[in-house]
Amino acid sequence: CVAVLKHRRFIAGMVISGLIQIQIMTYPTLGPFIIENILHKSVLVYGNTALIVGASYLVGTLINRFLLKFMSPKNVCYLGFTPLLLGLVLIYLFAVLFKLDLITIMLPIILICMSAGFIFPNVMGANLKQFPHSAGIAMAIQLAFLLLVASTGIFIISHIHITDLFQLALLFLVLILLQAFIFFFGYRKIF
Repeated sequence: CVAVLKHRRFIAGMVISGLIQIQIMTYPTLGPFIIENILHKSVLVYGNTALIVGASYLVGTLINRFLLKFMSPKNVCYLGFTPLLLGLVLIYLFAVLFKLDLITIMLPIILICMSAGFIFPNVMGANLKQFPHSAGIAMAIQLAFLLLVASTGIFIISHIHITDLFQLALLFLVLILLQAFIFFFGYRKIF
């Protein structure tokens, strides 16, 4: 247990996983307020958009599973950063060029959540491969830490008052930069 907790790359993988969970849960946390109070749409509209966002993560995991037949998990993660960065660029472009509406919110978030389907399962798997003889302990620690990071992050995000697309873009920028920094400057060597 102590060896798992002292392993720096394992902790880096847990932080990446926690950040991905925060990015996935940002829309379900902030979406009701944005859709209902700012855009003045119905609860049904929010429910449908939340279903689409969840489906985008599912699509990402299905594509990930297919790509793993032809590519290494590391390369699939690299590929996963493409829709992540594209979603970030799109949300900034939309923030500058357009007003806040359903399309300008949904398209970037769909790409960002789809990318999570590429990165999250591979990081979780790579983390567990580091401890083949203690996989149960490693998984328990990983899930506990993941839930701690994600719940803390979502608690903080739930107290942020988002009124425009630029503020939402800034939130995703912080999450994505942290995730990319940890992945490319400390974690990718694990694969």
